[in-house]
Amino acid sequence: MPEKPCDIPAWAQARDTRYVLAVEVLSTKIVKVHEDYGEFHREVAKVRVVSSLKESAPWLPGAIVSTLNYYASSSSEDEHLVPGRRYIVFAIGNDSRDQYVTKDSPVRFERCGVQEDTPEIRRELEKGFAQNDTRRP
Repeated sequence: MPEKPCDIPAWAQARDTRYVLAVEVLSTKIVKVHEDYGEFHREVAKVRVVSSLKESAPWLPGAIVSTLNYYASSSSEDEHLVPGRRYIVFAIGNDSRDQYVTKDSPVRFERCGVQEDTPEIRRELEKGFAQNDTRRP
């Protein structure tokens, strides 16, 4: 049975995630990965970074980088990236020592880590960014 679609509101993700990127998907492919706990498939994409919407990210606008979606093979269609479309990506990185990222790192995200780039989602992001204002007392 497939996982249910993401039930985390975009505003909550925007509030809690360090890096929020707008990206345009250039290509995608499914790769077989071998880990200690078995073999599985993972979606890998090449994307062009359009902009960083929250905090200055290591991936600069215009950069072409790889993405790693950890849940694409088992999740709903909403989690898959489609070439030619724009998405908002809630990237993992620099939240702890084992997640350190640089401009050469792939953009990694987990379940619920991608949303279509629409005006409605952008409005939701603004609500979350406002709740994350570090200048408040």
